[in-house]
Amino acid sequence: MTRSHHLPSSADKGDDVLYARLALLLALVWTWLSLDSLVDRAHAKRYPSYPSWWLRQAACIHHFEVRGHEGRPDEWTVVGGGTGGYQFTQSTWESVGGRNSPAQASPAEQTYRAWILWKREGWKPWATHSLCGV
Repeated sequence: MTRSHHLPSSADKGDDVLYARLALLLALVWTWLSLDSLVDRAHAKRYPSYPSWWLRQAACIHHFEVRGHEGRPDEWTVVGGGTGGYQFTQSTWESVGGRNSPAQASPAEQTYRAWILWKREGWKPWATHSLCGV
């Protein structure tokens, strides 16, 4: 039996390039998905799961702290010098580990810092706590 040997054609080389590109694309997608899940796990570790009753109380505090202000919630500022959705003063924000301005932090970061402050002092730092019955 005679075997025919042939030199790779340009079509064969084109297929090789296509397969190499597909392999690279799959590797990039796999890496991206892996990193994305790591970021999700890091985020989950960074912020605790809050009790549902605490989140309801925090939502009430947030509502009354920013009531009557216009604009984006993360930029609201009151006369007392508080900023962000929970109206943190800069010194209080820093005392619970916040950096920069509360208004520059994500809502998740602001809620986390409110959680830390609440664990330390209850709802008393927020003048509106009595409006929420807490």
